[in-house]
Amino acid sequence: MENSDTVRNTRIISQSAHDLTEDQLSQMLALFDATYADADHSYLLSSFEVMGWVALATHNSTLIGFGIADVKLVDLPRMQGLHQVVTYGIACIDENFRRMGLFARLANTAMLASGKLSANSRYLNCGRTAHPVSHKFLANIGAGGIPEPGRPLSPWHLEIVERVAALYCVKVYPGTCVVIGKGVPIGYPRLNVVATDIERKVFENVNRDKGEALLTMSWSPDAPSGW
Repeated sequence: MENSDTVRNTRIISQSAHDLTEDQLSQMLALFDATYADADHSYLLSSFEVMGWVALATHNSTLIGFGIADVKLVDLPRMQGLHQVVTYGIACIDENFRRMGLFARLANTAMLASGKLSANSRYLNCGRTAHPVSHKFLANIGAGGIPEPGRPLSPWHLEIVERVAALYCVKVYPGTCVVIGKGVPIGYPRLNVVATDIERKVFENVNRDKGEALLTMSWSPDAPSGW
């Protein structure tokens, strides 16, 4: 249950990833370790090579959460002109501050910090998800979320998936949304994932032991015609 004193003493700021101090980065890595077993620090650090903005949540000056994101203008397959693509990175929340809406607030704060998102324009939400909870969040913050259990990916979907994967400097297995890992774990979330068998199905071919993830996406406020 949300405590009003806790909310009042929680502060969220955003800043460029390149301006992070050594102390801030150290606290982020410590929180990564606290929320993921066998956390691969290189995965978090490499995020700053493709995403430039960070949102930090503190409670009484202690870091309790962070989120990473950016907005890019991209030429997308079968679409004219440049389109806004929001690339979300890893987000970690202290276990004592979950279920308070921090995940969404951090993601939104980091996204808006870029200053590149134009109002009243369609944009594509993207992220590499580790479990059904994060996948469900990202797939449902917009419309036309993929991958979706029981819904085959269309050729257009797969073209967009490959284009977005390139923004993260990764590749996916052909015909899928599964991000090819580096052969070692990124980390295992210390989270009690509550999900139905159907919600887990989209992860059946994701091997976390090899550092794989699921590339999830959705459109806001709506999907383009034919999606």
